[in-house]
Amino acid sequence: MKHIKFFGILGIAIILSLLTAALSATPVLAAYTYDITATPTEGTIGTTVTVSGTSFDYIHPGWVTIYFAKEDVAEGKLIDLDVKTYQVVADSVDVENDGDEGGFSATFKVPASLKNGAVVLATVTPGIYYIYVTKTAETATSQGVSIKAKVTFTVKPSAALDPLSPATGPVGSQVTISGAYFAASTAITIKYDGAEIPKTPDTPTSASGSFASIITIPESTAGVHNISVTIGSDNRTGQFTVTPSITISPTSGAAGTEVTVSGKGFAPGQDIDIMFDNNPATSNPVKTDGLGSFKAAKFNVPDTVGIGTHFIKASDGTNTSPQQSFDVPTTTTPPTTTPPTTTPPTTTTPTTTPTTTPSGTTLSLSQTSGSVGTSLIIAGTGFQPNATVIIKYDDSAIATATVQAGGAFVGTTIFQVPPGKYGAHTITASDGIHTSSITFTVESVAPAAPAMQQPAAGAKVKSPASFSWQAITDESQPVSYALQIGTDKNFTDNTAILIDKKAITTTSYTLTSDEGLKLAGKETPYYWRIKAIDAAQNESSWTAAGEFFVTPPFKFMESPYFYATLGVGALLLFLIGLLLGRKTAFYY
Repeated sequence: MKHIKFFGILGIAIILSLLTAALSATPVLAAYTYDITATPTEGTIGTTVTVSGTSFDYIHPGWVTIYFAKEDVAEGKLIDLDVKTYQVVADSVDVENDGDEGGFSATFKVPASLKNGAVVLATVTPGIYYIYVTKTAETATSQGVSIKAKVTFTVKPSAALDPLSPATGPVGSQVTISGAYFAASTAITIKYDGAEIPKTPDTPTSASGSFASIITIPESTAGVHNISVTIGSDNRTGQFTVTPSITISPTSGAAGTEVTVSGKGFAPGQDIDIMFDNNPATSNPVKTDGLGSFKAAKFNVPDTVGIGTHFIKASDGTNTSPQQSFDVPTTTTPPTTTPPTTTPPTTTTPTTTPTTTPSGTTLSLSQTSGSVGTSLIIAGTGFQPNATVIIKYDDSAIATATVQAGGAFVGTTIFQVPPGKYGAHTITASDGIHTSSITFTVESVAPAAPAMQQPAAGAKVKSPASFSWQAITDESQPVSYALQIGTDKNFTDNTAILIDKKAITTTSYTLTSDEGLKLAGKETPYYWRIKAIDAAQNESSWTAAGEFFVTPPFKFMESPYFYATLGVGALLLFLIGLLLGRKTAFYY
C-alpha cells in the first residue's frame, strides 16, 4: 500500500515537471498574415503586372479583388473610407480551396488614371503606388471592404526623346539626339526618313537607360523630316526641318568674274533663280534634283558693280537661301618707294609681350540637366587645331577630346555624370590656351521613402535583430539607405537613438554583435525607421517609426522554470528519503 502511495506521488511530480517543461517550450502564436507578391515591382504605364497570393482561405474560401491606388494605408483599413482614389484592376479573382494555401494569381496592366466609380480623379504619374487585395467573400462594413494585404509598385517615367538640338537647319547640320528612361545597355537605331543613318558615338544606352548621339543631316529636300529612334521595344520620333543653303566660288573678284553657285535643301525638280544684290543674275538654266540639290549655276558679276561687299542668294520660287557675301576689292596701285633714312642703330632690350588670341570658344552639351549617370555628349568650337582638350567636371578630369583642323571637336566625346550633390555643376574644356565652360544641373527630386518589411509592427525578434525594406528605384543611381533604431518613438531625443547606420547599399541589415548589445532585450519597445538617399544626395523622408521588442536568449538557470524544477526535485528527494527512512525503521 505504501509502495502504491509512493509511486502515485512520484507520478504527480513527473507530470508537474513535464508541464513545467512544456510551458517553457510553448511558442507564442503569431498574428495571421496574408502573403502577396507583385512581379515586376516597377514599370511604366501599361506594364503587365502579376499579383500572386497565398493563405487567403484562412478565414474561409472565396475570391479577391485587387486595387491600384496612390494612398498609402495599413492593412485592415477600408477601401472607400481610407482609400478613395483607386482603380479596380482585377475583380472576383478565384481563390483555390486547397487546405490552408488559399492561393490565387491575376494579371493587370498599370492604369493611366485612377478614379472612384466612373469619375476620373487623378492621372498616374511617376512615383510610388500601392496594390491592395481584399477578400470579397467577406461581408463589407457600411464604410467599405477591409484591406488584407498590400505591396508597393513604382511607376517609372515612359521612354522619351529630348527636343532635337537644333531642330532646324541646312543639310550637313550636326544634330544631337538624346533621351532617357529607355531599356538599359541596349543598342540604338536611328533612322532619317526611314533609312538608318550613322551616329556618333555608336554605343548602347547607359545603365540608367539614357543616351546622347549626334547625326549629320544628309542631302534632303526643304521641309520637315522624321528622325526615329528605336531602342528595344520602344520607338520614338522627332522632326527636323531642312532649310536651303548655298555655297559660292570664288567669294571675291572684280566686275565680270564668273561665280559658281551650288545649293542644297530646296524643293525637288524646281528651276533655280540666282540673285545678285536682290536683282536677277543671268545664269545658265539649272534645276534641283530629287533631293533638292543643284550644282554649277554660273553667272558673271555685273560690269556696273561697285567696290565693296555684295550679296548672292538662290530661290526655287518658294524656298530662298540665306545670302552669301561677295567682295569686290578696290583697285590696287603700286606703293610709292621712298629711300630709307639711315639712322644709327640703337641697342634696346625688347619687351616681351605675350600674344593673346581672343578665345571665341563655345561649348554645348547634349542636355544641360538630368540625373547622375546621364550620358552627355560635349562639343566645342574655337579651340587650337589638332590640340588635346581636357574636359573637367567640377575640377576633376573626366574625358579628353581631339580638336579637328577647323578648331572644333564635335560628337566624339561622351561621358556619364558622376555621383555628386544635386544642383549646378561646372564642366570646363581647355586646350592649354583656350578655356570654355558650361553648366550642368543635377536633378533635385527626392526618392520615395522605402516600404518597411521586417520586423512587423509589435513583433518580438531575437538578438541580433534583422531589418528589411523594399528597394527604391531612382533616376540618380545607386540608392543607399540610412537606418535608425532608438527608444524614442518620435526620434526627437538624439540621446535615445541607439543605432544610426548610414550608407547601407542593400535592402536589409542585421545588427552586429556589438550593436545587438545596445538593445537591452527587456520588455521595452524599440523603434526603427529607414530613409533612401540617391546618388545626387537627395534624401527621402524618414518612414513612420516601427515598433518591435527584443527577446533575450533563453537561459534556463535564470528563468522561473529553473526554480520550479529545483523545487519539484527537492520534493522528490524528500519523499524518497522519507520512504526509505520508514522502510529502514520497519526492518529494525
